[in-house]
Amino acid sequence: MAIATGSTLLGGGALVVSATMDDDGRDAEDDENGGDDESAEVDPDEIEFVAACVDEEREFATFRVDNDNDESVTLTTEGTSVIDFGRNGTDETDASSDDDSGDVDHDEAVEQVNSIIEDTNERLENVDDVEPIDEIDANTGDDVQEEVFTQVVAEINAQSQELLGTDIAGAVDTPDEARAEADEIEAEYGAAAQEAVDGLNDAADNVEEIRELTDRGGSGDGSADELTVGADDSETVTTGLEDDTATVSLHLDGDEIAEATADYDEMDNYCSHSP
Repeated sequence: MAIATGSTLLGGGALVVSATMDDDGRDAEDDENGGDDESAEVDPDEIEFVAACVDEEREFATFRVDNDNDESVTLTTEGTSVIDFGRNGTDETDASSDDDSGDVDHDEAVEQVNSIIEDTNERLENVDDVEPIDEIDANTGDDVQEEVFTQVVAEINAQSQELLGTDIAGAVDTPDEARAEADEIEAEYGAAAQEAVDGLNDAADNVEEIRELTDRGGSGDGSADELTVGADDSETVTTGLEDDTATVSLHLDGDEIAEATADYDEMDNYCSHSP
């Protein structure tokens, strides 16, 4: 996904909202649509864990974690020793297994995330900057996502307060919520608030790019059994094979939520490349 750079995030300090526009009713709508600050609770039943493939040379096995929740989730693994977290394909996958969708270098990921943050900060004129990151750990994606949305919404509302004396943007927690809020602003204020609409949509795109980088660019110096899976996303866990089998269990907040076993003699899928 490309980083959104084609439009000005907040438009040079102006929302281009006419100060003569009728602002009645927005506060009540914000009360309805501003949302609860609490994140949606993760449902363990929406997390699937399966054995995806085994190495034809009997050296490793790859498991896949599918997170169908609307929130990212950090899991721990127990069982056969983990070699790597990433996205190894199988011989039955399409050509995407040969693209650049695997893990990225940690330092490179930090640099790219900070580049996105810097681009966002250049467009924040009335609120504090989003803090750059020094490293990537299991909480980085969530922390940066929260801060970007908080500051972008605050900037939009700081400008609308100057022009209208009221906030026009409600709080958002996810890219989908940001885009929905942009649609509501556009429906109520039309082209006059286009730059605020673009600001929320660009922030959503940038947060998704940041999450892609933080999910794939972990430092690797933390717990070797910890894995963060993005909302509506998948990740893989690669282990060694011990006597041609590997068994791994997933844990959420200390509770086991799933277990899977890869048995070389019972599986038909062979991993397309080594970890």
